[in-house]
Amino acid sequence: MELFSKKLTRKQFFAVVGLFLLLLLPNIALIIQFYTPVSDFAIFFMALAILLIPTLFLPLRVAFLIHGIFLLLLPIDISSWMGMHQTLTEGFMNSIWYSNRAETLEQLRQYLLPVILFVVLLLFYFYLLFRVIPRKLWLARTLRLKVLLPFVLVSFFLFSTLGSMFLRPFSTFATEGWTIKRYHASVKWTFNNTFPFDIVRRLFALQRHVSKLNALKRNRLVELAEDDVLYTGNQDSIIGVFVIGETSRACNWQLAGYDRETNPRLSKRKHLYFFDDAFSGANYTRYSVPMLISRATPNDMYKWQNTPLITEVLARAGYAQGWVSSQSMEEVWLGLARQHCGYTFQSWDLESLDEKLLPPSRKFFDSVASDRQMLFMHTLGGHFAYVERYSKDFAHFMPDLADKEFGDNAFFNFRLGGKNVPGFVNSFDNTILYTDMVLDSVISMVESKRKPAFVIYMADHGENLLEPPEYRAYHSYDKPSHYEAHVPYLIWLSDEYLARYPQADSLLRAHLHLPIQSTVTFHTLLDLTRVKYSLYDSTQSLLSPSFKPLDTRPIVNPDEKANPEPSYPADGVCPVYNRKARS
Repeated sequence: MELFSKKLTRKQFFAVVGLFLLLLLPNIALIIQFYTPVSDFAIFFMALAILLIPTLFLPLRVAFLIHGIFLLLLPIDISSWMGMHQTLTEGFMNSIWYSNRAETLEQLRQYLLPVILFVVLLLFYFYLLFRVIPRKLWLARTLRLKVLLPFVLVSFFLFSTLGSMFLRPFSTFATEGWTIKRYHASVKWTFNNTFPFDIVRRLFALQRHVSKLNALKRNRLVELAEDDVLYTGNQDSIIGVFVIGETSRACNWQLAGYDRETNPRLSKRKHLYFFDDAFSGANYTRYSVPMLISRATPNDMYKWQNTPLITEVLARAGYAQGWVSSQSMEEVWLGLARQHCGYTFQSWDLESLDEKLLPPSRKFFDSVASDRQMLFMHTLGGHFAYVERYSKDFAHFMPDLADKEFGDNAFFNFRLGGKNVPGFVNSFDNTILYTDMVLDSVISMVESKRKPAFVIYMADHGENLLEPPEYRAYHSYDKPSHYEAHVPYLIWLSDEYLARYPQADSLLRAHLHLPIQSTVTFHTLLDLTRVKYSLYDSTQSLLSPSFKPLDTRPIVNPDEKANPEPSYPADGVCPVYNRKARS
């Protein structure tokens, strides 16, 4: 049987075969890394079907050109595979969409070698396509109609039969999305998880997400009646700072019992209350921070759409507010929060360090004429490229990932081979040591005012540091781990604050070791700022004698799904939980 519509030279024949194999590589990579034998089989044949469909109706050069355009999307998948070691999620697509130039360049710099290899492969692909493959070359008509068309139909639709007949007894039926609610459900799942439609599907999901946020903002109806908010402090003067941390986990904090001195300054502070069993509401910044500044919860993520943010409540209570940030300020909810902050500052570039927020913070307190001042600091903490998050003076735990023994592409090398784990952990611990300095400086800043003052800090989510048995790195996984959920949470009070409100000490101490979640922050801030608000919940404030821990602490993943509270692994490395297990 003839294979092509015209006779090919050996070079042309191998070019056609080579392009087919190159186009199969992304799905072969998916199969090798992430799926079980049943789904491997399904995705492989689905990939063949997707690859062959254009060749049934178009010349090979046009068919390969269409596939080549989709190939341009492959770096999105590769970034998720290498950086997160998981298949692409909607949350990862959101991260790409909302990343600014500096963050994008920072991440690309960590994967310089893969970027170069991909560009070379892409140039080779299009060279073969336009310089070697003949124009108007088709697969032979008989081959297309009598062999490939039946093969495509069987490959595409066979899996619904497999899903309904064979998958029910296997664990993959429950855990990988195979269902028999509809006859074609497994075909749909397979199609949506095969390159390039895993990306296309999530691009449409991203578009729906952006449209949803814009609609939430456009249709937001929040009104505060005059008697909804009342300042109840027994003197007018009060200073508050809320430091919203980024990517830090409690297990590596000295204050939580870690055997390294990662908090040498804070550990010497009096009137500092560290809550050692605090969980975030999400393992992804975009969803976790709204739960810190509003009444949003893992089960009602968009509650900020119809209830006030904390800045709106404090503005009505007469607070002058500021917002300084080392992060992007483009989020919808962030824009709403900043509307009520008369002072804003942003420092976000490739060399951005959180200490750059200290001078503008001092300027806020010195220049804003108000007895009631509230500052929000949104830091970078230990986000992603750890060695970029601290200055050389804080490279205390060595060797770190900047050390020459790890090479110029340490993040890439370690993630690919599971090596250099000590350097990975050392670098992360250095970010905590640096955060310790920043927080101590903030405390010193407000302490010098000699007024009733408080500082509250919570990280938005935690981080995986290659713990066995999964050896995950970073955060934002579809199934959040304990290390992503368990975060540092602390409150510091000035002498003047405790002199004015002495009951705060006993109330905070009573709750230090209870299981709490980030959702307590909104109500705790109301008590710290001495603001009475009609929707205040006394059972969710750490300064209330009525405080009650939540029965469960679900964690939202990047796909907006609430996962059950992740359990602490029996052979884990968190000193807080190890200590509790022994007691």
